[in-house]
Amino acid sequence: MEYPVKKGEIRTLEVEDLAFGGRGVARVEGYTVFVDRGLPGQTVEARIYRRKRTYAEARVEAVVAPSARQVEPRCAHFGVCGGCQLQHLDYPAQAEAKGRQVEAILRRIGGLEVDVEPILAARESYEYRNKMEYSFGEARWLEPHELDGPGGLDRFALGLHVPGRHDRILNISRCHLQSDAGSAVVRTVRELAAAGGLPAYSTRTHRGFWRFLVVREGANTGERMVHLITAGAAPGSREWNAVETVAAALRARDFGITSLLHGMTDAKASVAVAERVRTLFGEPVIRETLLGFTFTVGPGTFFQTNTAQAERLFRAVLERGRFEPGQRVWDLYCGVGAITLPVARLVGSVHGVEAVPEAVEAARGNAAANGVGNATFATGDLKDGLPEGDRPDAVVLDPPRTGVHPKALARLADLAPPRIVYVSCNPTTLARDLGVLAGSGYAVESVLPVDMFPHTGHVECVAALSRARMSA
Repeated sequence: MEYPVKKGEIRTLEVEDLAFGGRGVARVEGYTVFVDRGLPGQTVEARIYRRKRTYAEARVEAVVAPSARQVEPRCAHFGVCGGCQLQHLDYPAQAEAKGRQVEAILRRIGGLEVDVEPILAARESYEYRNKMEYSFGEARWLEPHELDGPGGLDRFALGLHVPGRHDRILNISRCHLQSDAGSAVVRTVRELAAAGGLPAYSTRTHRGFWRFLVVREGANTGERMVHLITAGAAPGSREWNAVETVAAALRARDFGITSLLHGMTDAKASVAVAERVRTLFGEPVIRETLLGFTFTVGPGTFFQTNTAQAERLFRAVLERGRFEPGQRVWDLYCGVGAITLPVARLVGSVHGVEAVPEAVEAARGNAAANGVGNATFATGDLKDGLPEGDRPDAVVLDPPRTGVHPKALARLADLAPPRIVYVSCNPTTLARDLGVLAGSGYAVESVLPVDMFPHTGHVECVAALSRARMSA
């Protein structure tokens, strides 16, 4: 087969659009080339680094002509850090592109011609994240000016991964997706941990002590959690005391920390989860408010990362659910009940199901603390079955990125609740699942894209479905 491009060559490309995930789209003789950090309207010199049967991938070597929507990135780390992909595109253009992507994905993957509503763009495109996870590393990514410098540079790192290099950590000075105070915590912890002399954890050798730093903030409450995660440490040991030293220094500085935790894990997986957690200062949780409800957030609790947009997303769920007094509703993949409780205010009863026992316990606590008596919760993996009892009047789905498990989706289609509201963080799996439900008798009334993560390639959606016909 003849390809219009060759691996390793540099081609002049005109970028036409943005693909889902944030890469530019160019074409050579009808052949698609995805361009890393390419923007619609740009003409670029790009090097082809991967070639497949139906597409190629390229990196920008030089911008020949800029895009009219191109802007100067706010972040000094942009282009090296993997946290953002689109800071160099003005925010309205980012949001418009995400709306187009959702419509195209629904059509291509789900075979659906759907009324996609105008995207719900974020009102604040910076400092919106209420949670950031940072990794320690023993192989710091060197900046260009350091490569030709003297040897023996300190390689201790605390920051974010370099794209495609899970063994390399970029020291982050200021992340503009979280608060300035959060970035100050990162800088301070990095300095204190490095000064203590204990090594950072290596994903290559699986040795080392310092592993992760998680900073969580209550956007509406002002509470702040700092969670240091390390390898195991025995009370009184050098490692134990090193954490105590960092904790004492953090407490002495005006960071507004209300919860300071030390988590320990011996797992090799590079995931910021601890099996054992001790409280060093304050409470083991923080609180956040959404739509008038107060939620308790622990170190391992899933909670929507953009508080302001989460409130708008949840309002969209309530509007599209058309909930009425007396209805029975299921909230599947309910987490800590962040959607369950607002729905409960409108209906007769809500039953939430979640696979993570800690989240179910938190959901019950949140319901009790907010005086919600018509919400019940159960631990369960939906692939093993749906809740028992009569068919609900409506179902809310908020699955992980992988979408609804096929077994659960098939059972739900057979159960045929009159109304479904599907909250998705991945339009590709949403399109797949909506296609299945549409083939099982549901009409997809609307899909609302919601931009929860400005400057990244991610987009969430709220889809409303109603039962178009009953199964024979």
